[in-house]
Order: sequence, then C-alpha cells, then structure tokens
Amino acid sequence: RTNMTDYFSTKNVRSELQSRSIKGGAITIFAQGARLGLQLLTVVLLARILVPADFGLFAMALAVSGIIGLLSTVGLSLYTTHKEHSTPQESSNVFWMGLVLSGIAMAISVAVAPFASIFYGEPAITPLIIALSTSFVAQSLYSQHQALLTRQMMFKHIAIINLSGLVLGVLVSCTAGLLGWKYWALVLLQIVPLVFNVILMWIVVKWRPSRFRKQKDFRMSIEFGKNLTGFTIVNYFGRNADNVLLGWWYGSADLGPYAIAYKLLLAPIQLLSVPINQMAVPVLSRLTKEPEEYRLYYANILSATCLFSFPIAILSFLMSKEIIFVFLGDQWGEASEIFSYLALVVYAAVTH
Repeated sequence: RTNMTDYFSTKNVRSELQSRSIKGGAITIFAQGARLGLQLLTVVLLARILVPADFGLFAMALAVSGIIGLLSTVGLSLYTTHKEHSTPQESSNVFWMGLVLSGIAMAISVAVAPFASIFYGEPAITPLIIALSTSFVAQSLYSQHQALLTRQMMFKHIAIINLSGLVLGVLVSCTAGLLGWKYWALVLLQIVPLVFNVILMWIVVKWRPSRFRKQKDFRMSIEFGKNLTGFTIVNYFGRNADNVLLGWWYGSADLGPYAIAYKLLLAPIQLLSVPINQMAVPVLSRLTKEPEEYRLYYANILSATCLFSFPIAILSFLMSKEIIFVFLGDQWGEASEIFSYLALVVYAAVTH
C-alpha cells in the first residue's frame, strides 16, 4: 500500500534507476503501441463515417483551443516530475495554480470563440471551441496525480489509466459518429478520455491537495513553467499555424484531407516520442548532477529516434497512396499526395 508521502521521495528510484528505466521503457512502449493501434483504428472507422469537412472543422477549432490551452498548463506537472526534492504542500500549490489557470483559459476560450467563427467564416466553430475548453479543467484535475506517478516511475499505473480512458473514448466517439453527431464525435474523442482519467487518477493516487499556502520555492515553479511555456507556445505555432491558415483560406472541406493526413502521419512518431518523453524526463532529472551520464543518456535517445524515424519516412513517401487507401479508403484519395510530402517534412524535423 502506498502512503501519501511515498510519492515525494526519490531514494528508491535512484537506487533502482537502471532497472526501472528498462522496465518503464518496455511498459510505456507497449502501452504506446496499444494506444497507437486504438488511435489508428479510430481514424480508420471515423474516416468512413464522417466527411472531410467534419475533420476540417475540428482541426480549425482545435488549433485555436490548443494555443489557449497552453496557458493552463505552463509546465507545472513537468516541474513536479523534474524537481529533485518535493513536498505535498508544494504539489498542492501547483495543483491549485493549474486549476485557476485552466479556469482562466476556459473563460478566454468562451470569449474568443465567436471571433474565431468570424475569422474562419464557420458558425459551428464557436460551440466546438467552448466544448474543447472543458478539457483544460479536466486535465488540470489529474495532471499532478500523473506527475507524482511519473516521478516514481510507476509507468504501469499510468499506462493502464490512459489506455482505459482511450478505450472508452473510442467507443463513445464511434457510437456518436454512427448516430450522426458529425464533428462532435471528434470532440468526444478528445474530452471523454480526460474525464475518465480524472476519475481513475483520483482513485489510484492517494495524494489529495491541501489548502494553498505560499512558500519560498513557489516562485521557482512559476519561473520553470514560464520558460517551458514560452518554448511550447513557439513550438505549437510552428506546428499548427498551417491548420489555421489553410482553414481560413480554403475552408473546412479542403482542410479535412490535410488534417487527417497529418494525424495519420503523427501516429508512428508518437509511438516513439511519447514513451521516450515520459520515461526520459524523470531519468534525466535524476542525472542533472552527473553531466557525463546525462549527455550519454540524451545521445542514446536521439540515436533511437533517428534510427526509428528514417525508414518510416521513406516508406511513407514511397507508399503514400497505398497507406491512405488501406487506412482511410478511396474516398480520401486527395490526402495521399499531401501525406507523401508531409512525410519528408515532418520526419526531417524530427531527426533534425
């Protein structure tokens, strides 16, 4: 049985760092493979149920919602994972800060949504952005709980919780699509797993946030989050400005093939990048005072990423028509050429 204070000590993690890294890596890669399979299955099913305009509308709303959502995280969960010595009170402070920021981000989304509809010329964008903003609050309600599990490298618990939420989300989303809910099926796929994760995280993790009390180290969490958020915002604009501009210029029907080709292409990238990030952060955080070990571990991560990405890039470029036909069907033929060119650009960026 795990006590509340057990989530904050890292002595047992340091003493078993190598074995936990190997075991954690195997678990997260397996879980991410299962997650990838579920996501691909969902894309395959929804691509045959929905029309390109549905994917286009959702991509428009998600691009706007996503940038606002960055303001609700500010790297707070990563700060908990990264910090060598942490306390229950510090995590409580970070929890309440995240909840307040997510509420502010949700309010901003409600205010911005009508203007986004005007910008795109799509009235349906307003309710989509408002609905997606509920995910900010849901994520803030369990992000500290997940950070504590990551801090202890308890990847098995994280994998089970995340996969359970995704399975439920896939079932709800596909059912909604069959019932004619159109683009709302994609919104449910985004929100349902997060809500279910909140429930499971609070059941599994025994830690509960206490009242907010200002501490001397509190400013450090703000500074850490501010720097990370600055990078994340710039990176997000670089990855999503295309959806905003294409949606504004061409509309949802033309954005749809581009959005689904990009989503399909990201799936194998996330198979490697998500478990690596999840596993690497707590390990690298424990090696900050050992620069040689840190450098070697980081170099191995980059080598594995490049080794994995290059053959997939070539295969995606050469067999784009076959891949699109198998996974999406012949009604998405327009996406095949887009997929082939995106393959070279995206994987070149990953291996850079």
